[in-house]
Amino acid sequence: MRRAVSSVIFALVAISASACSNKDSGATTIPVAASITLTPASTGSLVSIGETRVITAIVKDASGTALASPTVTFSSSNAAVLSVASTGTSATATSTGNGSATITATSGTATSSVNFVVAQAFATIAVTSATPSVPIGGSTALTATARDAKGVAITGTTGFTFTSATPTAAIVSASGTVTGIAPGAAVITTSLTKDGVTSTGTATVTVTAPTPSPTTATIAATTGRLFTPASTTVGVGANVTWDISTLTHNVTFSTAGAPTNIPNSVSVLVTRTFPTAGTFAYVCTLHSGMTGEIIVAPQGFFAPSLTGANERPTANATTGNGSAVFTVAGSTISYTVAFQGLTSAPTGLHIHAPANANASAGVIVDLLTTPQTNTSGVLTGTFSATNIRNAGVSLDSLFVLMRTGNAYVNIHTAANPGGEVRGTLGTP
Repeated sequence: MRRAVSSVIFALVAISASACSNKDSGATTIPVAASITLTPASTGSLVSIGETRVITAIVKDASGTALASPTVTFSSSNAAVLSVASTGTSATATSTGNGSATITATSGTATSSVNFVVAQAFATIAVTSATPSVPIGGSTALTATARDAKGVAITGTTGFTFTSATPTAAIVSASGTVTGIAPGAAVITTSLTKDGVTSTGTATVTVTAPTPSPTTATIAATTGRLFTPASTTVGVGANVTWDISTLTHNVTFSTAGAPTNIPNSVSVLVTRTFPTAGTFAYVCTLHSGMTGEIIVAPQGFFAPSLTGANERPTANATTGNGSAVFTVAGSTISYTVAFQGLTSAPTGLHIHAPANANASAGVIVDLLTTPQTNTSGVLTGTFSATNIRNAGVSLDSLFVLMRTGNAYVNIHTAANPGGEVRGTLGTP
């Protein structure tokens, strides 16, 4: 009887051990990735640099069951086109350049890929000027840049067109070179049609008039044995005053053509006039190292507005305009005459004198030295006393006429042989 009970107990223990062994074997099974399905938010082209696409990976085992927390790594076949960053089963691809790239997801031995194309699409234009301002007759280059929706430049773009909204101030060439015509602000519009989009951009270029040189200046001769300022710039004919302190000083010039010296003086204002251009150095001989200089800038003349309305005895209705700048350097006069929108190319360019703004006079200097073919542009050159037609008018006399508004610049054309645009000269 005891032997039978023992046999039963042994059998039960064996059955129980076998059951536990089977249970432990099932718990150690590890899921294996067999396939990956990638779901990008969009497979269309990325049209801007910096644009992103989100990619989600679903990893399944051999039975087609999605794994709960698989380990997934993402990589880009071309980081110069697409970079990729990931967290868990999600990745973000960011466009970095034009081209194509493949994003690949890997989990164990399973892989899956999705292809993308980056092709920037035109959205806007940015326009910059090499310089914000130019003098009359001066030029500056515009740079137009096509940009995508993220504002990144699209390199190699051509086909821009340029127009001046203010041609009376400045004109612009087909390549984007802006030329100053008359004082004022010129708005240049740039346009481009690309990828089915038309966009415009603008740049403002200011055309500057000549800056007049000061006609007066004051220099302090101080008790500290200094001339303040040590260097002073004025225009031809300017009056310079030395304010001499309670310490005795003198002003002794060392440059030919300077005015008379100022003798030893104290507590006094003394003025000298500078009728010619040049640099005039001076010292106080009473105090070592007490030096100064007067820079007399070349004289300039300016016709700020050449228009048909200025023509005499009869004004005309031309839409053309221009301006003129003359600069004196010794016995040579340089000129820049800018013009635009004439009815035809200039046939003549002259200084006429003597005549005020309401009168007419004959030609005194011919400035057109070569035939012209353009209705807009810039004429430059020089002349001297030998170019004055009237033998009774000296160069200094002409300067007086130009300075006092008794000389004018006239541009003549075939349609307006008597003059199409005119402007009276004066000092800036």
